Amino acid sequence: MIYFTATTDTLDLVTSSAAQVDVQANYIDAASSTLIPSGAGRQNTTVSSATTTTILNAPGASTTRTLKQLTVRNVSTTTTNTVGIEFDQNGTLFEIYAVTLNPGDELIYIEGLGFAVYGTSTSSRLLTNAETGWTQRIYGPTIAHHGTLHTFTMVSGTAYYVYMGRIAQTITVNRVELYVTGAGAGGQTAELGLYTTPNPPNKSAQTLTRLVATGTVDSLTSTGVKRNTTAFGQVVNADTHLWAAFRTAMATTQPTCGGIAGDLQQGHILTTTGGGALTGVASASGQIVAAATVTTCPYLTATLD
Repeated sequence: MIYFTATTDTLDLVTSSAAQVDVQANYIDAASSTLIPSGAGRQNTTVSSATTTTILNAPGASTTRTLKQLTVRNVSTTTTNTVGIEFDQNGTLFEIYAVTLNPGDELIYIEGLGFAVYGTSTSSRLLTNAETGWTQRIYGPTIAHHGTLHTFTMVSGTAYYVYMGRIAQTITVNRVELYVTGAGAGGQTAELGLYTTPNPPNKSAQTLTRLVATGTVDSLTSTGVKRNTTAFGQVVNADTHLWAAFRTAMATTQPTCGGIAGDLQQGHILTTTGGGALTGVASASGQIVAAATVTTCPYLTATLD
């Protein structure tokens, strides 16, 4: 429940762009002394700029107002809008909830259930095992993998990007990990990195933007668990679509890794060829991987330790 007990208590919406947002707040008023309902109402608001807007006015004197239901819909068809719900206590602001709404997405608050995001852009689908709790240490793909039984041999100069999920809360990612089943050979050239995309996997190519990358990777000329040698310490904000990336260009033989199969061209795996080291690729045009009955990329995870 969200109560407004003073004539200076209001609910505000903070918007980050000019994408139009339509808001409806439904409430019940009650006498403060008895909490016996005295009326009900709704307040409709349209916001079309990056600003702070009152979306629920304060109650009258000796009245307690209870927010029952709230909808905030991004009606733009092209532009995202990061919105924040703030309780305004006589000019002192308290952020209650914040989320990035893709075009067509809707933030809903229902008394007794809390906040949830629904949308036409697939942003509300259960795409991965990224959870909302603070206990998760490892993020990884949900598409089929078979440990070291089914393997994948890296192709020199090809970078592989694997979807880790839409991150539910701000985290700090330190490593990208993989398992080498067959050692590479020759002088080592390899990179690991973290990237983001504007959308989740959607059966199409996407532009990947680098968050961090390094060429300092554990030796790939032996088998076992491998990772970036020095921790990234990379802060990944909530609502980020996170990808782990791996590229090798060993002088003699590329390593073989535990692999992934079963993407079926859904876009959970993207690749780039000939783009050079990840450390030099700030933005990459990731391409869909063809469907196959064999593994199509290395199995990667992102870890917090």
